[in-house]
Amino acid sequence: PDALGVSLNNTISLLKVETPAERQAGIKVDSVDTLIDLLKNQAKVLEGEGRIMSILVIAEHDNQSLKPATLNAVTAAQQLGAELEILVVGANCQAVAQAAAAIAGVSKVKLADNAAYEHQLAENVSQLIAKLAPAYSHILAPATTTWKDTLPRAAALLAMNMLSDVLAVLS
Repeated sequence: PDALGVSLNNTISLLKVETPAERQAGIKVDSVDTLIDLLKNQAKVLEGEGRIMSILVIAEHDNQSLKPATLNAVTAAQQLGAELEILVVGANCQAVAQAAAAIAGVSKVKLADNAAYEHQLAENVSQLIAKLAPAYSHILAPATTTWKDTLPRAAALLAMNMLSDVLAVLS
């Protein structure tokens, strides 16, 4: 091992062991309705003045027009019951943002219009999604090849798991 530059000597030393702080016991609830009320009004899913965090839907488009697959993702997001925002990522795609703003139930459209996003490359867009993600409870996108490539990268940047090809939102 010495000839290979490998040392077999123990290089780890124990400095100190501390007992972790005792955690507070959880709350037992009587019903699902009570649990939902607590999650909405006391849990970390709240933002600002008791407002439930928004859901972000990422638009599918060709920099010219909004694709119908986006409407499928919007419909799924609406079933989750929170405020809905759409992210349009592309170049020279103002018309797409305007079309997204016209979708019923959409409260806000965010537009990332830059030449770097013209082809919606996963390497660029995933970083943008990862930066925006902490402000949202859920991020949805159409089940297209673009987002099947991009969302796993964004999830990895966030050290989170993702679900793909969701067929329905039941509860």
